Amino acid sequence: MESVIISKYIEYQNINGHGSITVKEKGLVIDKENPVLAASVDGKVTDPTNKYHPEGNIEVKYKLYPSKLKEQVDEKVPLLKTLAQHTRNFCLEITESKLKLKGKHSYHIQVQGGMAITRQSWCDFVVYTTFMNHEDIYIERIYIDPTFWEGLKKKLLDFYLYAMVPELLTGRVKRGIPMYPKIFSYK
Repeated sequence: MESVIISKYIEYQNINGHGSITVKEKGLVIDKENPVLAASVDGKVTDPTNKYHPEGNIEVKYKLYPSKLKEQVDEKVPLLKTLAQHTRNFCLEITESKLKLKGKHSYHIQVQGGMAITRQSWCDFVVYTTFMNHEDIYIERIYIDPTFWEGLKKKLLDFYLYAMVPELLTGRVKRGIPMYPKIFSYK
């Protein structure tokens, strides 16, 4: 499904002023400074219309449109906006009548981590859905937040050092013994 969504993304971007945009498949990227960290990125985007930073990432998501919302389908309201209005844990929210990736959603964390590890300054976050003969695509260009990444990186490295390494050495959790709660607690 990713390749279909990426094709729709390229088509949409070319129609909307980002001519000659290309996407190259990426995959797992290991952080050069901290090789215990890695990110799986859907692709590398080259956008010639972005003069200063023409390369970025792309992260695509497919959201199955629930049949329970079929009564909510309206030609005038985009499907993804309907999902944001009626689905509690959906990744997008409506702010000032526009859609936006929720800042506390796990996809936001994934996108920020992907940009930091691949050393890119932006990522096009794409959500796509279809229902019967309707389809909808949402694209948001998200920029790296270095402060957010530094906080996240600290948590990830702490988890690795104080939870993963001790577990690999002792097998506490596997034997039903709690992780070292006084040393590390994930919040």
